[in-house]
Amino acid sequence: MCCLTLPIFPLAALMTEKWAQRKLIRDHVSILLHIIITTTVLIYPVVVILKCESAVLSGFVLMFIASITWLKLVSFAHTNYDIRVLSQSIEKGATHGSSIDEENIKGPTINSVVYFMLAPTLCYQPSYPRTAFTRKGWVTRQLIKCVVFTGLMGFIIEQVCLTLIQLCRIPSIH
Repeated sequence: MCCLTLPIFPLAALMTEKWAQRKLIRDHVSILLHIIITTTVLIYPVVVILKCESAVLSGFVLMFIASITWLKLVSFAHTNYDIRVLSQSIEKGATHGSSIDEENIKGPTINSVVYFMLAPTLCYQPSYPRTAFTRKGWVTRQLIKCVVFTGLMGFIIEQVCLTLIQLCRIPSIH
């Protein structure tokens, strides 16, 4: 159940960035809020694991997901801080002839945060390069690889690992 509540933290980080972008809070307050959010995303699962006395595997999976969320939120905070600084320098006219387009410096949206949290990357960007269409052949190859290697993994576990475990359980005659 704790995994289902982890999306609250990216939403809190998004709200912090929206407030900072609209200048409702100052930069040092947004930094403090990001520190609180990223720290809580690691402490909260630990507290849940200890209070609920969860199994080792489920606790490991929860901490794994929480660690990935933490890394993503740190990248999100750093990138958006840099974007805010760049946008403030553009507002002051301090770009000194650089070719930065003001339209490319936008705050994060809910869609960009959801895509980032689901994408297999730890580096946040306001937009990611994507093709205009889905390459069906590539997706099919990846799915076939997934099925084949999952089957191979199951075969190895069944034939090698379980056989070794059964051999270890046979009482030896001395």
